[in-house]
Amino acid sequence: MNGCFVLYPFKLGETLTKRINVGISTDNSFGCELAENVVCMEDIPPYDVSLRDGWAICSSEGNHTLTGEPVKNG
Repeated sequence: MNGCFVLYPFKLGETLTKRINVGISTDNSFGCELAENVVCMEDIPPYDVSLRDGWAICSSEGNHTLTGEPVKNG
């Protein structure tokens, strides 16, 4: 055999696509799919916080393109 193969379209049976309700801990939930969206009723933390979402540069000289080595995160 030359290592090639052909994939033919097929329809998944109902037993493979049927959703069931289970209760498991988040530690054991790797690879699982949520049946519905999770919504938090309050903001946690209750204040605006951003640890590493981006960079801010203040310049009184206007907009300029940065050249040279990229800034290293950390």
